Amino acid sequence: MEKEMIDESIDVANRVAMSMLGVHYKFGGNTPAGGIDCSGFALVLVKALGIVSWRADMTAAGLHDMLIKRGGASRAADKIVTGVGKFIFYGREKIVHVGWFLNNWQMVSAQGGGKRIFNLFRAGRANAFVKVLPWWYRADVNSIVDVRPILSRMDFGTEQGMQR
Repeated sequence: MEKEMIDESIDVANRVAMSMLGVHYKFGGNTPAGGIDCSGFALVLVKALGIVSWRADMTAAGLHDMLIKRGGASRAADKIVTGVGKFIFYGREKIVHVGWFLNNWQMVSAQGGGKRIFNLFRAGRANAFVKVLPWWYRADVNSIVDVRPILSRMDFGTEQGMQR
């Protein structure tokens, strides 16, 4: 895929991410209408990019592994290179959270919840919503995965590429 198409695809993902600001957190949620957790939020973006089908569902760790298997460029936490078109994964021994870089300083993610947040009332009380935060709001960065290498190998003439 040409650079312009990759940039356009990432811009679409950014617009989708920003359109979900304020959506309430729901543990295990995967739709903006019903509530969403961090992996559900990230999957909406991956689906918008056409990387997986709209039926896919996985955890943050599963999403990380899938992106790596598909050729996403990963950086260890000690070699952080920020920027748009990248997912940031958190967790010391195992990946437990994921967000999407909007720019070099900010990421957007469904966060502030946990297993006890399963409805709008509890999300409101916990201030658990999709929101923009500085990427360093957590100290346990695990890795960063750039989706550009995946997008560069996609053929948008195929059904997989037409998922957008």
